[in-house]
Amino acid sequence: MQNSKGSSPTLINVTFISNTAAAGGGIFNYDSSNPLMSYVTFFSNTASSGGGMSNWDSSPSLVNVTLSGNSSFDDGGGMFNNSSNPQLINVIFRGNSAASSGGGMFNANSNPTLTNASFSGNLATWNGGGMVNGPGSNPNMRNSILWNNRDSSGTGTISATIYNSISTITLTHSLAQGTGDSANWTTDPSFVDGGNNLDTDPLFIQDVDPSIAPTTAGDLRLQSISPAIDKGDDQYVIGISTDLDGEPRISGGSVDMGAYEFQFYPLTVSLAGSGSGSVSGEGISCGTDCTEVYADGTAVTLTAIADSGSTFAGWSGVCTNTTGDCLVKMTAAKSVTATFTLDQHT
Repeated sequence: MQNSKGSSPTLINVTFISNTAAAGGGIFNYDSSNPLMSYVTFFSNTASSGGGMSNWDSSPSLVNVTLSGNSSFDDGGGMFNNSSNPQLINVIFRGNSAASSGGGMFNANSNPTLTNASFSGNLATWNGGGMVNGPGSNPNMRNSILWNNRDSSGTGTISATIYNSISTITLTHSLAQGTGDSANWTTDPSFVDGGNNLDTDPLFIQDVDPSIAPTTAGDLRLQSISPAIDKGDDQYVIGISTDLDGEPRISGGSVDMGAYEFQFYPLTVSLAGSGSGSVSGEGISCGTDCTEVYADGTAVTLTAIADSGSTFAGWSGVCTNTTGDCLVKMTAAKSVTATFTLDQHT
């Protein structure tokens, strides 16, 4: 797809897969073309530069976009920017490859702003498996993750993460491999510490092996013990209500780093019937109606205990058994009711 001379289409729920072009295998924007893209996916596209997308003198807006398994014969496996300032929110660069530099993204005289982006498993033959910033480029990254990318220096080095040439990049509330985190920040002056940065394994659900890029494999959602959970800055997501999955953008105490928000769900327990009793389980004890919040995937076993003179009559809601415990796996907000009856005697 080619957009030129100020054209600015809106693309929603679109997939570009296995396309080939000289520039911008999926989309080529030039001459002040600023499309708005939401829930757009670029899979396995190929170009000389910008395997997934190429922007020349253009500043598109990308919200909830995935670039994965794209490749370039030169620079910018996922995206190539020249004199462009795109805005990216909830965007993934996963398993892209460049025969030259910038496996995920290549910037030339460009200043993209990336909020809650995730770069992983990208490969460059020369420099910047994750990102290359050429002369005159000054990107700004917030609440983002760059981990396990590869270039000629190896996997996970600071060069493999981001390579700067007569340029600077500012990272704030982000996790960038090789930078040393804000407490032990790199001495490289081209990396500007905006504060609260990390340099530790983000614990993705499934890592991407950059040596096999281009690939669409991997899962960059966070495990429940990820150090990136609640470590972003809420001010950067004002007006952003969802993550790449369409789930609530802030689910815990603060926004997470990366394109996916780890989800916490409420479990509501109600007590009903003519009798009385209580319900207890992992982290919850209810003598009356109550609610507890659990991490996604948590298994909760609820036990109903009738008071003297009452009998447990059964569950309703997410459980329907009349005897025994209620077993709940938290994958969404759920509710259950325990009914107790008053014993009667003739």
